[in-house]
Amino acid sequence: MSVYQTLYTQQQEKVQQEVEGAVSILEHFHQLQLSGKIIEKQAQEQAISILSSFRYDNNNDV
Repeated sequence: MSVYQTLYTQQQEKVQQEVEGAVSILEHFHQLQLSGKIIEKQAQEQAISILSSFRYDNNNDV
């Protein structure tokens, strides 16, 4: 495997982990809403608040 391919694969894995983290956050707030602990608007606002600060490599938005 070339250096380029190795770096590319590593970057893909980082992005995949970040996307999975974002999905997990969305699922968490969706479950809170479904259980009646918070209303839909609160779930959306809280998820947006967290995801808006989500970054990978300290600079890049997810």
